[in-house]
Amino acid sequence: MAAHSRAASISEVVGINEFVMSKYSPPPPELFHAFFDQVIAARYYAPSPHMHVQHQQQHSSSSSYASAAASSGLPMSAGASHSPTSYSYGAPPSPMLSAFPGAQGQASLAAPPATPLLSSVHTPSVPTPKMHRSTTLLQSAAAGGYSGSGESASSLMDVSSELDGAANGPTLSLRGPSSLGTMRFPLLFALLALSAVASAQDLPEHEKIVAPAYIPDTASILKGKYIVQFSRPPAASVTAQRREGVSAESLKVEVKAQQESFGVYCRRKQLNVKVNRRFANLLNAASVNIKNAEDLVKVANAPGVKAIFPVVQHTIPVEPQALKNPVIPQFAHNLTKINLVNERFPDLTGKDVKVGVIDSGIDWKHPAFAIPGQTCEEFKGPGCRVLYGSDFVGDLYDSNAKKDTPAATPQPDNDPLDCGGHGTHVAGIIGGFDDKVKGVAPEAIFGAYRVFGCDGKTDNAIILAALEQAYQDGMELVNLSLGGAHVGADSPYAQAIDTLVDNGVYVIAAASNDGVKGYSYVTAPSIASKAFSIASFDNTHALQTVAQVEGINGVGEIWFDYSPTDGVTQRFDQATKYKIIRSPNPPTFATDGCAPFPNNTFAGGVALVRRGGCEFTDKVVNAINAGAAQGVIVYNNVPGQLNGAVLNATRIGETPAGFISAEDGARIYAAATPASNITIQFNNEAKFRRSATSGQPSDFSSWGLDVNLRLRPDFGAPGGNIYSAYPLKKGGYAQLSGTSMASPYAAGIVALDVQRNGASQGADSALALARRFSNTARPSFPSNGDDSHAESVAKVGAGMIDALAFLENPVSVAPHKIELGDSPQWPRAPRKTQVLTIKNDGKEAKTYRFTHTPSRAVMGDNNRPAAQFATAKVHARVTFSTPSVTLQPGETKQVTVTFDSNVPLLGKLPEAGHWIYSGYVTLETADRKNQLNVPYAVMAGDYSTMPVLAAAPSPLAPSLTNAFVLNPLLAQFAPTYGNGNVPVFSLNATRLAEIPVIRLATLFPTRKLAISVHDATRADLPIVGYSLGLNHMSRIKSETGGTINIPFVGKVTPTPGGEDERLIADGTYVLGIQYVRPTALQSVPNPDAALYTGWTSPRFIVNRNRDQN
Repeated sequence: MAAHSRAASISEVVGINEFVMSKYSPPPPELFHAFFDQVIAARYYAPSPHMHVQHQQQHSSSSSYASAAASSGLPMSAGASHSPTSYSYGAPPSPMLSAFPGAQGQASLAAPPATPLLSSVHTPSVPTPKMHRSTTLLQSAAAGGYSGSGESASSLMDVSSELDGAANGPTLSLRGPSSLGTMRFPLLFALLALSAVASAQDLPEHEKIVAPAYIPDTASILKGKYIVQFSRPPAASVTAQRREGVSAESLKVEVKAQQESFGVYCRRKQLNVKVNRRFANLLNAASVNIKNAEDLVKVANAPGVKAIFPVVQHTIPVEPQALKNPVIPQFAHNLTKINLVNERFPDLTGKDVKVGVIDSGIDWKHPAFAIPGQTCEEFKGPGCRVLYGSDFVGDLYDSNAKKDTPAATPQPDNDPLDCGGHGTHVAGIIGGFDDKVKGVAPEAIFGAYRVFGCDGKTDNAIILAALEQAYQDGMELVNLSLGGAHVGADSPYAQAIDTLVDNGVYVIAAASNDGVKGYSYVTAPSIASKAFSIASFDNTHALQTVAQVEGINGVGEIWFDYSPTDGVTQRFDQATKYKIIRSPNPPTFATDGCAPFPNNTFAGGVALVRRGGCEFTDKVVNAINAGAAQGVIVYNNVPGQLNGAVLNATRIGETPAGFISAEDGARIYAAATPASNITIQFNNEAKFRRSATSGQPSDFSSWGLDVNLRLRPDFGAPGGNIYSAYPLKKGGYAQLSGTSMASPYAAGIVALDVQRNGASQGADSALALARRFSNTARPSFPSNGDDSHAESVAKVGAGMIDALAFLENPVSVAPHKIELGDSPQWPRAPRKTQVLTIKNDGKEAKTYRFTHTPSRAVMGDNNRPAAQFATAKVHARVTFSTPSVTLQPGETKQVTVTFDSNVPLLGKLPEAGHWIYSGYVTLETADRKNQLNVPYAVMAGDYSTMPVLAAAPSPLAPSLTNAFVLNPLLAQFAPTYGNGNVPVFSLNATRLAEIPVIRLATLFPTRKLAISVHDATRADLPIVGYSLGLNHMSRIKSETGGTINIPFVGKVTPTPGGEDERLIADGTYVLGIQYVRPTALQSVPNPDAALYTGWTSPRFIVNRNRDQN
């Protein structure tokens, strides 16, 4: 994690700032010192929009103490006082502020006068200026902040645990509106501002502003950067060209005219908008910088603006250690039968097929990318196979870099030479060829579109520019081995990719590497409807270091792995036998090593700890601090080897750390009792060895289905332990694992097909190709030899690509995947049917019999990580209208398939929940030499009842408490209010105990989350208004759990996240948590109308005169 830098200035917090706080320890003292001296916006006392705020730093320790005491609700010693706030005015003070004592100088902390009950959310007794809704509940209480190393957007709520948007702990954002002035208040407002979620919620509520539903650990929204989409179709829109009978050039003229009109609007309205890039072909849009929420809303209201999307970061895996020139057979080709393709079709090499690689560039100087027998000395020169491309960013670029640093601004040029390594590795898989590597399509031509610097992240606006350039360069297919936010079909990504595919360009994308987390983590760009989403399978062999274990019968040589992180270079001494000292926690402990161990626990040996619950670095450091100076071994918590673990080189220092499989770790743990003498000796020389998980789904490969129960990923390819080219300056060759490696493998097979059958003719060609891939892919079965049930379709899609069958098979089955949604009436749900159309394009008659290949059922309710999924050998009953079919050459026939998810009944499942039944409709020839498959999936149950909120008695269940919970030093004293004594809150901004807080956890994404405020004096609990409305609420990360804490400060709007905020009157209230329930196979066009109340708080009283009594 990057170190905290400093308190943000007021000029930096007019917009969205990032705040990074340690995940497992209280915030450092400088955090609170920064907040004491920070300008904090006041929700209650909003000054004029034109008010200018001046910092007057106070460094008196007594002043800080007084502020802390007052903020926490603790008594203050004599003489203590609140630090005043000073500001100068650019306009007369607001009526609301003027109504309070001290309005013309110091900010008064007196409570505002009471207002009448807001049955219609109108007319408080104190004149209240209409405040435009520019963010969530606490926007004007959070204009000040503390800036971390990045500048990502997020919402304003407290985070007690690791969230989906934080790479190394909670990424908390502090955002302040330009339309509201700011004042200094003590620690309460700092804590209110600190209450934030690192995801997409911190955006103005507007129908045209679209946020991602999920932001993974490796991504975040970028401060003040947006993609503005316009209403006219892009120039390359095939649909628009056909519908309007116009050419692409005519459309481009209209696109440019509309974009120029937008510029005129911004100048006329004097909006602070900077245009960074324009897009015309695949998307009619512009990437822009907009500094404040007020201007953002004005942009959304501009004529011709269709939608606004925040710019989202994208990342690639950390680089591995380079390998020293071993001569390697291409093991992965045996899994996909590319070895047989090479034998049967020796001229099928992808010759002259143009493949676009949007990545970190390609080391075009590498011999693997030269024409065989020649050398490449100049980009695009003689002897080269990288003949297209551009560098969009430069070596230093990192979208996460601090503002005004050299790395924050792209420095494009014409040479996409790779200095990071990932893009070279990807391209080597597609078509590298020298004496050490042979890609799938070794005579393909490359376009290298560099969107990453040597290190760091990029954003989707830059990737869109690369997609446009790939289109203009005439690429025939494009590979995207990168990951970002979970977006819908209307995202810039998805629209651009769909347009690209419509124009005859295949798009292949990695499914993402969040496989350990649970359901529905496949992310953009692979969820675009016309892209191929590729899962990963482990290679047959892996380049591994080994260790010799002594003292355990049946355990000798085991695999271990070092971290590939740059800077982590310390190795175990090969001549030393180390004693293994196991963790004092039981082997099932989910968070082993996440908390400090007792002193000297591991003194005199190497520590053995289990994966799970926190960062690898945290475990290693806690073990080192407990005496493990000789080293640390971390074993997996899911079956298989643990590879590629990321460590912080600075924190672990010179202590070596290694990683081993779950199986080896469990055996060693069982034997390494305190009285034992189990030793281990390491051999640091890597060798290729057969993998125990050969051909199995990679544990890191993300699970589908998508959030609407559509089938993703589509199919898979080898991606675990893949050896390929690497930049010459970094060793020349390397082994990497990831769906980033699986995607280019599939892309190479597409290149072979393009050479053989010609380029795509548009969306129909892409659909036909997906059908052939899916029909001929092979379902995956467990490695233990049990072939009664395949692996879940939600994990592997159609299964492992079979390149030979893909190229040779003449029979197709449509649709190529069957998405059955849910079964709300289960276990008495109506049967579902699907008509399959089977076509024989071959020259011989074919006869197939129909069978059902079931997959094991899986259930991952309540945000379970994959390792905790419930599984069962149960499945739907599948029947066919005919047992077999014979097709003559050129003939097409149909068969009806019926799916009955009602059997077996609940009693035959190990536990209740939302089970996913899946499997394959299989067509098989009599000799079983030819097999076609169509994957299907159905949820046995009502998807809308999938838990979004935790239920009691879980500690994550919603509860009502006070703002003590926002202060790490006072959180243990935060009460949980029940239905007994009714608490009274004054809403006094200076006292934590006087602010009610809802504590909750979201277990599954929801289209919208709202906090409703109800009049509890009436039996029907009518809604007074809404204190919060968050679009696209993400979920808490499964491995760590935790809560989100949402303060209620007495303001409501008529609609969730709407405008016209007003104060509520004193009275008795309850708060409700409302959300949009999950929907199967459809989106929610009007989320406000679909809100469902999932929890209602105990009653509480608002009495603003309480402190005056």
